[in-house]
Amino acid sequence: MIHNHMLNERIRPQPTRRIDPTHAERQGRQFGRMIEDIKRGPDFLAAELNEKLGTITAILTGKASMADMNRVIEKAAEAYPIQRGAFEVVHDDTDDGAVIMHADEVANTKRTFIRVNGRGEKVEFYDYWDSAMSKVGMQLKPEKIRPLVTVKDTDPDNPEAVYNKGHFQHQTTFYIGKINYYYRDSAGSHMIEMNTGDSSYHTPYVPHTFTNRDPTQEAYIMAVTFGLKLEAATQQELSVLSPRKVAETLIDLSSSQSAFSGLLKMKLGESLMPPQVLTQLSNIGVERINALLKGEDVPQPEELVQLAHTLGVNVRDLMPPDAATADQVVVMKKKDNKQWHYPNEENPTYLIRKLAGSTKVSAAQSISLQPLNRGKSVNEKSFDLTTPMHTFGYNYSDEPADLYWEGSKGVRHSILEPGTSFYMKPLVGYTVRSSGAPSELLIMKIGGNLWGDTFFELSSLQEKAVSRLLQETGTGKWY
Repeated sequence: MIHNHMLNERIRPQPTRRIDPTHAERQGRQFGRMIEDIKRGPDFLAAELNEKLGTITAILTGKASMADMNRVIEKAAEAYPIQRGAFEVVHDDTDDGAVIMHADEVANTKRTFIRVNGRGEKVEFYDYWDSAMSKVGMQLKPEKIRPLVTVKDTDPDNPEAVYNKGHFQHQTTFYIGKINYYYRDSAGSHMIEMNTGDSSYHTPYVPHTFTNRDPTQEAYIMAVTFGLKLEAATQQELSVLSPRKVAETLIDLSSSQSAFSGLLKMKLGESLMPPQVLTQLSNIGVERINALLKGEDVPQPEELVQLAHTLGVNVRDLMPPDAATADQVVVMKKKDNKQWHYPNEENPTYLIRKLAGSTKVSAAQSISLQPLNRGKSVNEKSFDLTTPMHTFGYNYSDEPADLYWEGSKGVRHSILEPGTSFYMKPLVGYTVRSSGAPSELLIMKIGGNLWGDTFFELSSLQEKAVSRLLQETGTGKWY
């Protein structure tokens, strides 16, 4: 979020994180893939970078010192047209796949933000606390925020409610207590009274703010911000492109007709195929093609197949997302949440409530989860919440819960006291059980690189190719 001033700014203690024992080995594999891409074997690389062959081999096998590794990566990034970041792998700071931030650790991260209200007065506006995060799942940036300003009316332009300018990331917000949610979109300013269990979502750069309605009661939000496909790698590419030309390239997603028209024009341009050629090769009439290009209609299913076949793309490549406004805001009241039992009604383990979200960011899923079963005897077959997505969890209830997850030496366990949060790495088996009285957890999941088109591309490879990609050492040869 964007802030004007902050009190008590200093480095805060974070959850204990382990040293990553696999980093050097994974770094060697990644470095090997990069030099393979530019067709350099270890001997050629050593000669070109003026390094000993033994040093290069040590890096590729994960046995080099950090100093040697950093020096050679720096040289390679200078010598070849490859960004330094492409040579490096992330440090796995999780504890067997999990990061847990207990309530006492959260308390140590408190800081207070100052804003200037509509009367020009500096006021303490928010208290902030950190929540569980990981370098592995940087897409998820959760924070606990307590509004310190009390507002009694429903005026969306109340001078006490100081809006920010909107921030780059998408945001899903979960509400505990009596909170006022303010935002501004193309229709003007809005204020909605929110209560425990309510949730909201808003797109990047929507100005917003929060106040409380009753200072005598606990009231705060869990704000989970995320960037999805517009994260660091995309920003790196955008930073070297013309902003005007990028804007001119984007398509109008406000309706299904305009979205398909823009997408079809883009695919024709990529294929260097004039509309008349598309007509000839697809056997779809010229008037029909013109109507699709003008945004007057969308294709029928059989036409979509014909167009995709002619253009040499998948049918899904010609299917734009659902229509959505640029400044979309979704508010979901608890009473309107869809809910169900999982895995089934006959033998339920959890009660699930669907929270606010948007089809424009379908890779982000938020739910409220209530574990229904107590369980001390947990084994690998019990890990019923495993997912290829990055997961953030937060216990917002007054009762503890038990978290079990798959460790390298057996089942791991931690108590999720009220106010405790956790991060879980993709594909790590885990489950949540009740410790006694019912507890409730906010669960936010984000699709990382093992999601969407990347997942489909990986799935399309031969089994041996996948094995080599995931396990081959840096000394593996392609020739």
